[in-house]
Amino acid sequence: VGIGLAATAAAPLRPDLLSGLVWRNVGPFRAGRISAVSGVIGEPGTFYMGTPAGGVWKTTSAGVTWEPIFDAVKDVSSIGSVEVAPSDPNTVYVGTGDQVTGGVINEGNGVYKSTDAGRTWKHIGLATSKHIPSLIVDPRNPNIVLAAARGDVHAKGGERGVYRSTDGGSTWTRTLFVADTIGIQKLAVAFDRPDVVYATTIRQYTPPPPPSGIAPAPGGGGRGGAAQATGVSVWKSTDGGVTWTELKTAGLPPIPSTRTSIAVAMRTDARRVFVMAFPAQKQEAFFEGHVQAFHFFQGIPARITYDNLKTAVLRVLQGRNRQEQQAFIVFRSHYLFESKIGRAHV
Repeated sequence: VGIGLAATAAAPLRPDLLSGLVWRNVGPFRAGRISAVSGVIGEPGTFYMGTPAGGVWKTTSAGVTWEPIFDAVKDVSSIGSVEVAPSDPNTVYVGTGDQVTGGVINEGNGVYKSTDAGRTWKHIGLATSKHIPSLIVDPRNPNIVLAAARGDVHAKGGERGVYRSTDGGSTWTRTLFVADTIGIQKLAVAFDRPDVVYATTIRQYTPPPPPSGIAPAPGGGGRGGAAQATGVSVWKSTDGGVTWTELKTAGLPPIPSTRTSIAVAMRTDARRVFVMAFPAQKQEAFFEGHVQAFHFFQGIPARITYDNLKTAVLRVLQGRNRQEQQAFIVFRSHYLFESKIGRAHV
């Protein structure tokens, strides 16, 4: 993370300077996976980590030691997102409710906030959203926050969509609602263009089966063309999340109903965007390109599972042709994957 931040502020590093670096597990040594992580600008050894059922942990020693800091919150332990305010290292937001995985539903009760670097926590709303998988804090103002609410998987409607607060979470306004069965999976921003925000949606509703045992087809009212068909669509805001436009004609292939991850590259005028999607049949797909020219890629490692989806794409190296392009992907569940299109190395 520190290397990536440094690279955005200076000339790109030569690949040979990084060749000696290796990835290692820095803990905490507990069973399970990591559902959220956030670093602190200006404090290279400080990180916060969220777990599906173990609260929030913190290290100030770059992973040498970890401390559980969410145990005082008794109502919930499932964490979906953690975000430190870039302009204030003492302000930390936590979205509760981990992603739905393998039939296990780890529900949360909204968003929590700390103004003392995790020593104490206050519940600040969106209690019935159930799952908050993504948060964004404006890098210029720690009180401007966007929250991705997936909603209740058992009921239509409710608190689902993109919510925005300008007073540090005291009040929230829903700025994007797609449908009563569609929630928001991921928010992404390039911090050199913080007013440009991208969001991906996901179908978040499982209807009760009828007496015959055959589940009815999901559905619901609302707006959003692609989302109505598959549950997944990509949206863009150019005013910090106040208004949104669906990217219907950007050349992005149809994405089956699935979880997604999205990232925006720095120093590209917020136009280079990466999307990873996991279709229901587990045939992974990787999309990369500019907003007006998405490209479709296959070949992401078959060993990547639903549990490893929380990703951030670091970079794509351009080869002589598409077959030689490489994608380097960091998985928040511990691992670094290098995927060459057509071949994969794990």
